[in-house]
Amino acid sequence: MATRKFLAALWPTVTALFSVTALFCMGVGCDGEPEGSGFVGGASEDPLSIVGEYVDDFGSSHHITEAQWRIDEARFAILEFSNADRRLIAANAPENTYFPGKFSRFDWATAEGTLWYCQIAYDKPSLDDARATPAPDASKLESSGCSGFPWSRLTPNGSR
Repeated sequence: MATRKFLAALWPTVTALFSVTALFCMGVGCDGEPEGSGFVGGASEDPLSIVGEYVDDFGSSHHITEAQWRIDEARFAILEFSNADRRLIAANAPENTYFPGKFSRFDWATAEGTLWYCQIAYDKPSLDDARATPAPDASKLESSGCSGFPWSRLTPNGSR
């Protein structure tokens, strides 16, 4: 009887993890390679405008495709984005060290030819919670616009 109660209590966590894993695998494949568009509900209006290879001021590598944003070893399957709003919603890979299986919101801005990003949400329990996260303050890129912290500058790889 105790085993049955334990399994019943564990079931919501198992089903939530399965759902996030399925969403992640739809976007980038469980082997980490991009598959298809990576969008829930179909393709976006235009290609993602920030696709490329970058390095941030902390030395972390950022590899951004239309299906995935990878920061060093952490992977985020891009589920939807808007170039007009300069934001994207992603599923954190189940293998990520921090907040595996959760949802993230990334926002980006440009100032004087420099690309900046803010991962304003990184631990949301659902896609809808990540979508509902208020946008960060892009008027304070270098000081406090990203939840009280500066935004992160991205330099195209090979430009440092």
